[in-house]
Amino acid sequence: MDDFTNYWHGTKHLSYTVKDGGVIEADVVFAFGGSGHANIQIDNSSRTLTIRYLQGPFKGTQRIWVEKGIIASSWSVEFNGVYRLLGGWNEKHFRQGTTNALRRLCGETTEA
Repeated sequence: MDDFTNYWHGTKHLSYTVKDGGVIEADVVFAFGGSGHANIQIDNSSRTLTIRYLQGPFKGTQRIWVEKGIIASSWSVEFNGVYRLLGGWNEKHFRQGTTNALRRLCGETTEA
């Protein structure tokens, strides 16, 4: 979690606290502006990181997992407020950002 912003450049800052029972609460500042609050779950047995965005420019879930040596990610979010007006652009931007983040995680060079 400490290196999250090194890979996911759409996240400018991520601060988190581990609560009782292993629940991770996070405050997120996004590179495109805006901030939010999320709960994070790490499941080592399934090698899955799940982020539930509860407040901010969007709400929903991001999952990152490793399966059979392949790292993957999925998003299921809905945008709020003015961000909703940029729907198609947001989808393309998230897709490209996710591709670049996964490449960085695998040690590949990406464009800025």
